Amino acid sequence: MSEEKAQKGAPKWEYNLLQDRGRMHRVTLDELNKLGEQGWELVAVQPDPAVTGQVNFYFRRPKVG
Repeated sequence: MSEEKAQKGAPKWEYNLLQDRGRMHRVTLDELNKLGEQGWELVAVQPDPAVTGQVNFYFRRPKVG
């Protein structure tokens, strides 16, 4: 199967990033639930090595259109 044909059937995604910056901004369950209601799926949570105390929440959902 050619790469072009494989790409036509492959899902398209859009991505979102939510950052927990400790005291400056704490990610809440309400925020996470709102994103879930909008179709966002949490796929990874990772500390940001460049910013002490910051944690990144990565989301994806199927792209429409």
